[in-house]
Amino acid sequence: MFGSNDLGRAEKDSSLEFVLVNPEIYFQSIVASAHSVILAGGTMQPFDHLTQQLFHGPLPSRLEFFSCGHVIPPENLQTVIFGSGPTGKTFKFDYENRANTNMIVELGNLIINSCTLVPDGVVLFFASYSYEEEVHQTWLKHGVTERLEKKKSCFVNPRMAQSMFFSLITALGYWKDVEEPF
Repeated sequence: MFGSNDLGRAEKDSSLEFVLVNPEIYFQSIVASAHSVILAGGTMQPFDHLTQQLFHGPLPSRLEFFSCGHVIPPENLQTVIFGSGPTGKTFKFDYENRANTNMIVELGNLIINSCTLVPDGVVLFFASYSYEEEVHQTWLKHGVTERLEKKKSCFVNPRMAQSMFFSLITALGYWKDVEEPF
């Protein structure tokens, strides 16, 4: 990115970086040297476009496609947008306000109220791991997590893939009071 001290002069340490986001160039060497290639992921649709991009040309005759579809039926999914919390405080999670402790606690109270009404699981998504951590720490500090855990079991998605296995088996009760081995 470029920065400038004044209108006509770029800073000495300015730089411009190009990142190639098309995997085709790297994928060709993998396909050429591999006996089998398995593509696994959650959002690879439209699949025809993806395979044309990765295999560049006629598709291999042995290409197989398997999809599980959604893991939950549509009637079990509800998306709701809240503009304010239970006490009427307005939610404005923009960059300037997202660290507002009162708003984060208000969000926690809304989640607690929702967990009272929702019979089974609730999933929360955050814009980043760092913001998830910020919200989680705020909720811990202000007792929100403790109150939430009285309604539902709480699990935090780990950043590291190898930690996911440990989190799942711990959540399912297979290991208790064991420190993470990773």
